[in-house]
Amino acid sequence: MPADTPTTPHADPAGRLRRALALTTMERYFGLVLNFATMAAVSRILTPSEIGVAVIGWAILSVPYALRDMGTMDFIIQRRDLTPYDTRTAATVGILTAVALVAVILGISPWIVSAYGDPRLGQFLNVMVFAILTDAVGSPLVGLMRRELEFGRVVFVNLTLAIVTASVTVGFAVLGFSYMCVAWAGLLGNASAAFVALCIKREVWVFRPALKHWRDIVGFGGYYCTMAFMLRLYEAVPYLALGRFMPPAATGYYNRAVQLCQLPEKVILSGIVAVAFPALAAEAREGRELKPSYLRAIEYVTAVQWPGLVLLACLAPTVVTLIYGHQWLDVVPLVQIMAIASIIGANSVLNYPILYAVGALRHALLATVLSLGPSSLVLVLAARYGATALALSMCATVSFNTFVMMQFIRRHLDFTWLEVWMAVRKSVVVLALSAVGPLALMWIFDAHAVQPLPVQVLILALAGLGWFCGLHLTAHPFLAEISHVANAVKRRLPALLRTKKARFSPDP
Repeated sequence: MPADTPTTPHADPAGRLRRALALTTMERYFGLVLNFATMAAVSRILTPSEIGVAVIGWAILSVPYALRDMGTMDFIIQRRDLTPYDTRTAATVGILTAVALVAVILGISPWIVSAYGDPRLGQFLNVMVFAILTDAVGSPLVGLMRRELEFGRVVFVNLTLAIVTASVTVGFAVLGFSYMCVAWAGLLGNASAAFVALCIKREVWVFRPALKHWRDIVGFGGYYCTMAFMLRLYEAVPYLALGRFMPPAATGYYNRAVQLCQLPEKVILSGIVAVAFPALAAEAREGRELKPSYLRAIEYVTAVQWPGLVLLACLAPTVVTLIYGHQWLDVVPLVQIMAIASIIGANSVLNYPILYAVGALRHALLATVLSLGPSSLVLVLAARYGATALALSMCATVSFNTFVMMQFIRRHLDFTWLEVWMAVRKSVVVLALSAVGPLALMWIFDAHAVQPLPVQVLILALAGLGWFCGLHLTAHPFLAEISHVANAVKRRLPALLRTKKARFSPDP
C-alpha cells in the first residue's frame, strides 16, 4: 500500500474492542489521577481568585478552541471512503481555521479585558491562545490513528499531553507564575502532544496543502462547528456569567465543584467515550443495527455511574478536603447538588457519538440548538444570584437537555421509552440498594461536615455491598463484564508471576 494511502478498518472483533477499551481506560485513569493530583497541588498554592482568573480565561478560549479544526478529526473518522486528498484537505482547513482564530482572539483581547475589568485576563489569553494552533497540527494525525483503531498510539499521545501539562502547571505554580501557570501548561502540553503524534505517525504527506474536497470538509464542519460552538459555549456560560456578576473567587469555587462532580463520569466512563464513536462508526459503515448497542451501553453506564454519583454526594466533605484542602469546604454543598442533578443525564456521554455514527449531523445540530439555547438562558439568570443558585438550576437544565437529545436519537434508532425503561430498570434497583445505607448515615450525621474515619469506611462498605447485592439480585448483565475481566486476570496472572520470578532468579 502506498505510504500516503490511509487504511480503512474492517469490522472489529469484540476481543479487539475490549483490549482497546482496557488500554484507553487505563490511560484515562492515569490522566484522571494526574489531573486531580495537579488540582490538589495547585489549589494549595493559588488562591480562589487566581484560579478564578484562569477559569474565566479558559472559558473564553474554550469556544474558539472547539472550532480549531473545523471538525476535521471526526470527519476523518466518519468518512466512509477516505482518500489521501480528503485527509490533506482536512489538515489544511484545520490549520487555516486555527490561524484565523488565533488572530481574532489576539485582536479582541483588549476588549475582553475592558469588559471584565481585569488586566490579568489579557496576559492569560495572549499566551494560551497559541495552544489552538499547536492542537490543530496534531488533530489530523490523531484522527487517522482513531479511524484505524490504533488506540495504543492515541494513548501515548494523550499521556504525553497529560504529563507535560501537569508538570508545567505545578512547576510554574511553585515558581510563582500564579494563574499564568495554566496558560503556559496548555500551550506547552499541546505542543508536546502534536510533536509526539508526528513522531509516531509519520504521515507527513498529511500536511501537504490541498483544498480539492474543501466543500465536503466545510459541509461536515459547518454542522460540527456549530454544535461544538454551542457545547463549549454552554460549558463556558456559568463561568463567564459568574465572572461578570461575581468576584473571581466565586468562579473558582464553582469550577472546583464541577470538577469533583464529574469525578464519577471520568472514573467510570473514562475509556468508553474515546472508543464509542470509532466503534459505533465502524458498525454503521458495516450496516449493522445500533439500537441494541446503544441500549446495552445505557444499561451498563447507569449501573455504575448512578451509584457513583450518590456516593460522591455522601462523601463530598471528605473528597473536597482530601483533594483541595480545608480552605475549600464551601464547595461541598455545590458538589452535592450537582451530583444529584447529574443522575438524570448519566447517558449523555453516548448521545453525540451515536448521532455522529449514524450521520445525523443535522438532527444533532437541531437537538443542540433546542436544548442548550433555553438552558443557557436559565444558567445566566441563575448566575446573577451566585454559585448555589447556579448549581440548583442544573436540576432543570440536565433533565431538559436529556429529554430533547433522547427524542432525536429515537428517530434514528427506533426505540420506545418502554425499551429505555427496560434497559435501566435493573440499574434502578442497583441504585436503590447501593444508596440506602450511605444516605441513612448522612441523615444521622452532618451531611456537610467531614465524618470520622469509621463512618467514612462504613459508607463505602455499605455502598459496595449494596451495589454487589443489586447486581446479583437483578442478574444485571454488567456482571458478565466483571466476570470476563476477572477470568482474564486469572488466566494471565500465573504467566506474569512466572515471568517476574524468572527475571529476578539468578542464572544457573
